[in-house]
Amino acid sequence: MGKENYSRSKKPADELRLNKFIAGSGICSRREADELIKAGRVKVNERVVKELGTKIFYQDNIKVDDRPVQG
Repeated sequence: MGKENYSRSKKPADELRLNKFIAGSGICSRREADELIKAGRVKVNERVVKELGTKIFYQDNIKVDDRPVQG
């Protein structure tokens, strides 16, 4: 039997918090992601984001320190 994946599907219309997306990519923890956001080191679709609680879509282009983040 194969391993079954019960996690929530990543549909293009699904939105989630930016810090959760960054943490889920393995870069850092959610709290550390909040610090990166507050420091202006995160871009969403080429725009710097500094507001905590920002929601994104899976198809958005996310960068930390100008490096692409894959979710």
